[in-house]
Amino acid sequence: MTEVTITFDNKPNESLQVGDWILRTETSDTSGFSVASSNVEKYGVVKSIAKDYTDVDGRLVPNGDWLVVVDKLDLSKPLSTNDYILFLKDSRVNLSGVTGYYAEVEMSNSKTKKAELFSVASEISESSK
Repeated sequence: MTEVTITFDNKPNESLQVGDWILRTETSDTSGFSVASSNVEKYGVVKSIAKDYTDVDGRLVPNGDWLVVVDKLDLSKPLSTNDYILFLKDSRVNLSGVTGYYAEVEMSNSKTKKAELFSVASEISESSK
């Protein structure tokens, strides 16, 4: 794998973390809209996420950019400015759902008007046998 740094003008999504897969897809302009192709490819794995700094008279000053360092897969195409970039969590690590024998839920209404709760649902699956 080759180490590649991707620079973003804005802070990446809060959920992006080290170990996530970076995916890419090409986009094209259709009727004034940017449309992503259905061919989504794995690009590489995130190694680090950091704010970029510039040296100003011996002082480090944030310059507004964010750097995402990625271990790029050797067969991945290089990124272009028209690519749509997204990320994928490792499903072995980032499981969703409640674990354990029970869960407690507290619901509150911060409004001053009367409110009615229409529905509450849960999903249960046996995890230990």
